[in-house]
Amino acid sequence: MVWIRDRAQITDGNQTAEAATEDLYGQVGRRTEDWFDSPAVFGPVAPPAGEFQAQPGKFDGSADVAACVVCRQANVLYPVFYRASGADPQLIDGPYFFPPGGSIHLYHDGKEIQPVSVAGNAAYQLPAAKAAYRMTAADGSTSTTWTFSSAEPATAQRPDGFGCVGTAFTDSTAPCAPDPLIFLRYNAFASLAGGVAADATHQIRVTPVYQATIAPARITSLRLWISTDGGQTWTSVRVRDQGGTYTASYHVPALPATSGSVSLRVQARDSAGDSVSQTVPGAYSITG
Repeated sequence: MVWIRDRAQITDGNQTAEAATEDLYGQVGRRTEDWFDSPAVFGPVAPPAGEFQAQPGKFDGSADVAACVVCRQANVLYPVFYRASGADPQLIDGPYFFPPGGSIHLYHDGKEIQPVSVAGNAAYQLPAAKAAYRMTAADGSTSTTWTFSSAEPATAQRPDGFGCVGTAFTDSTAPCAPDPLIFLRYNAFASLAGGVAADATHQIRVTPVYQATIAPARITSLRLWISTDGGQTWTSVRVRDQGGTYTASYHVPALPATSGSVSLRVQARDSAGDSVSQTVPGAYSITG
């Protein structure tokens, strides 16, 4: 059984937000869901494995449930994202696009590439040959910088269930594939109110992921810093690699000695030389 739940937010008669999540059950079972757990940052969603093969003709990979994130189709790169949490990465929250001239920027050899408009959204026309790029994006106060390589796909490599934006907006039939960006998912084990207790020790889990069906490289390093004073000071926290997921323990001081929230900073690098650097100010609250 494929079980799909969604919720829509209606404002003045217009739908202003929608989110959904899906599960695949082959036998009686249950799980706990963490909708909109903090912090959620830009990245791909993670439908359950086997969902699109479970009901042939309905969930077979042709019925797209999400957009391919930062995918390249022919000579065009589409910077579309979802907000994803490490607590429940199956939640479909998005997609989010940027207008041309918005808070996303792409660089090659230190020079910014100007976006083009595709259906009113920013996209980038790139040369076919493989080259190195740097992309920066801001989502509210969260800032992220990626370094990665991109080339015109020779074959279609999009994951099952992820549609290509170029096909949706321009009817392109060119091969489509995700570029090898490293995305980060966080699970701070926050309360239902989205916070952690002051004057206590907590754990946080950071999981680097790729959208590609098979990871194009392996993560070689991940560093984590935490701030409880609004980013005035940052403390490096030792992380433990637990099979590709990085876990750390940290202490939150008494509430008067904090800014009322925990901020995060992470840097990760992989064996292909690609990297991600992300700062999440006020990632989740501190409660008394």
